[in-house]
Amino acid sequence: MTLSASGAVTTLVFTSHNRNNYATASINGNATLNLTAPQSGPTAGIVMFGDRNTPVGTSFKLNGDSSQYLSGAAYVPSAAIQYACGAATSMTCTQLIGNTVTFTGNSSVSVNCSSYKTKPFSAWIVRLTS
Repeated sequence: MTLSASGAVTTLVFTSHNRNNYATASINGNATLNLTAPQSGPTAGIVMFGDRNTPVGTSFKLNGDSSQYLSGAAYVPSAAIQYACGAATSMTCTQLIGNTVTFTGNSSVSVNCSSYKTKPFSAWIVRLTS
């Protein structure tokens, strides 16, 4: 699978049309993902947006390899995000906002997002576990 986009139309929105069966993402190895958030408009800085009514713990798997690039924020506030990128991201801005975020492998993110119109964030609770 290859998914590449940039510019004003690159916010992926995950929702439900009837408050059941909310959309989710499952991206695994050998997938090429190259997404850049829009720089203006209502979703400026957001590359993935999850409906706030999505049930807590809904799985979002971003387990690509070295071909996974997210430039902007993945905002899925009630989701359980699994993030495994086989190589350090070359993007200057990759923010992951979820109920839980689990990093595996050689994963890395960068939160220098001033050029993406994404505000810096700080978590209320950050817990690193091995």
